[in-house]
Amino acid sequence: MISNGKLTKILDVYNQKLDAFFIDKHIKKKPPTVFETQLPTFVQILSLYLHCGARLEDALKQAIAYSEDDTLIKLSQTQISHVFAFHKYALAHPNDWTTRLNRAIFQNHHTGGLQLLSTIDRIYEDLYREKTQAFIKKSEQSSMALTFILMLSLLSVITVVISPILLIF
Repeated sequence: MISNGKLTKILDVYNQKLDAFFIDKHIKKKPPTVFETQLPTFVQILSLYLHCGARLEDALKQAIAYSEDDTLIKLSQTQISHVFAFHKYALAHPNDWTTRLNRAIFQNHHTGGLQLLSTIDRIYEDLYREKTQAFIKKSEQSSMALTFILMLSLLSVITVVISPILLIF
């Protein structure tokens, strides 16, 4: 049998580890940057200009102009080429999607190729699918939270209604 003092110490250690775990999860879960939230729009604008026949450099210039990320805009103003500016930005802000897009753009810039449009379209479709799935997951989580709150409300109403009836008998 565990004494109260020993149980308190065990629970304190457990609570400290649990608190550390939740704090660690919260700290590691950083909010997305401005560019990460606008990445689907950036890719869509880039794709639109490329489909209209614009050169890669001009399409990137327009997509960067629509972007609200000050770091990317300043880089594009200081670099010789918008391709190199985006490459430098992608290296400074590593992300799965920016890395994929950077690789496709930089590879096309150096070697040329006809695959850029299909690659960018595929990246946009994947981004859109991921954003939709994240939205569905968030809506399911919020509906579960609301369902739990409604169940608690129902339980309290049942308790308020039934307890006087049971007290009469």
